[in-house]
Order: sequence, then C-alpha cells, then structure tokens
Amino acid sequence: MSKGWRKLFVSRGDGTKNSLKKTLKVPEVRSPLLTNFHRWAGKERVLKLTDKEQVTEAVGNSSWDLSKNLFANLLASPMRSDKASRFKFPRDLLIQMKLVQTGNENPGKLATLMPLINMKSGKSSSYVANSLKIFKGKKPGLGQLVPTAVNDSGIANISLSDIVLDKSLFTEKHQEELLQCIENCMTQLVDRRKSSVPVVVEDWDVVLTYDHNNDNDIELVRLKQLPKDPTVIILNLKVVENDSIRALINDKLKNHEVGVVLKFLKDERLIRLVYSLLNFSK
Repeated sequence: MSKGWRKLFVSRGDGTKNSLKKTLKVPEVRSPLLTNFHRWAGKERVLKLTDKEQVTEAVGNSSWDLSKNLFANLLASPMRSDKASRFKFPRDLLIQMKLVQTGNENPGKLATLMPLINMKSGKSSSYVANSLKIFKGKKPGLGQLVPTAVNDSGIANISLSDIVLDKSLFTEKHQEELLQCIENCMTQLVDRRKSSVPVVVEDWDVVLTYDHNNDNDIELVRLKQLPKDPTVIILNLKVVENDSIRALINDKLKNHEVGVVLKFLKDERLIRLVYSLLNFSK
C-alpha cells in the first residue's frame, strides 16, 4: 500500500495538503443571556414602553392594582443574598441581621448579633431566610451569619469572639417579639375601627382569621359569595395559639363575615408582620 494511504480517510479532491479536511470548531457563544445572566440578579429591570398603545397591548387596560397586592410588594423589594445559602431573594422575604452594641449584661463582649423586625439601612447588615426551622437546625452556625462589613456599626476592630451569638434571639424570642408587635398593632386598630364605616371587600384585600378548621395558614381565595367575586389573601393566625390574638380577630376587630378585612395601603405594617410571623413559624 502506498505511503499516503492515511490521506484517503481525511482528504478531498486530489489528496494534497491544501485539500485536507479541517477540524470544525463550534463558535464561542457571546449571547449575554448565557454569559452574563448571573450578573443580572439584584438589578432593577424596567420595561420601557412610551407609546400608549404599546402599554395597553402589553399589560391591558388594567394596572392589576399591584400597589395593593401584598405578594407583588414583597417580590418588588431589592434583592439580597441569603448568608446561609448564598442565593439571592427579595429582601422582604428574609430576616435582616445587624450587630448591636452590647451593654453591661454581657461583660467582655462588644456586640450582639440581632434579628431586626423593622429593617434598617446601612452596610453592616446580613440576611438569612425567614424560617424557624433553619435556626433550630445545626447549620448554619450563627458565626456564619455575622455581617461582613461592620464599619458603620460603631464598633471597630471586632472579632468573632467579641460577639454574642445567642440562638434564642432568633427562635423563641424573635417569635415573641413579632407576636407582641402584631398585638400592639391590632390594639391600635381597635380604637380606629370604632368610628369606621362598613367595609367593602375588594381584590387583594387581606383577611385575618383565627380558624382551626382551616388547615392553611396562607391562601389566595376568590370569594364567589360576595359581589364582584373579589380575590383576597387569607392569613390564618391559628398557629400562634394565643388567646389575646384569637379574641382580637374573632371578636373585637372582626368587621366582616369573612374575618378581619385589611387594606394593604392602610394596614401595611400589620399585614407584613402577620405574613412574616406565619412564614417564620412554618
């Protein structure tokens, strides 16, 4: 056999070097959808439609009343990284943690890692999923949740050994503080409701209940028995097993046959607190 027999398997034409088959290469993908997608998290994306007809075609004639929608407002909050999982979530679905200067009750310690019920601005914050189960487990350790930046906390040259890491602050005590804030808001609402007019249930209203016959804590329901079949968010507080809360919801605050009807734009703080407690307690 001739010496050029190998060329028979790769050659075209006359079998010369110039006619050898070249190895095909797949072009490198340059689409930002694939190369830069991980960089988009946390950045606001605005759909800019300047023409009125374009807007109508995209979203219809209704704005869907998203400003009154609890879920829409939660999802619209800025993205933050969960310190435990490293995934990003809307901030209002997480617990914010800060280092707070310690008083005389903890000698030798400079700061305490605290969960915050009311979120505060500042760089010295970290976030973790709003879940009691996470803190009752062995992982993550609280040391992993300490904010990286402590520059604006008023504490300089701090190390992990200088920080009080008390798990009870993130479990029973956090739950108790949430419940106390909810009860305070409800008590204030009792005085406000004394002179209020009869309520009309509308889309995206939040209905508070204390119903052991309902297995769901959070549910989206269309009330077909009411005019215009409004879609409402029901938050059932039976999980707290608290007589004061039960009396407030089933007696003092009840303003409709379906329960305590709240309007997001008027009762936003109470609604957010209840939703946070229910999510935390699951």
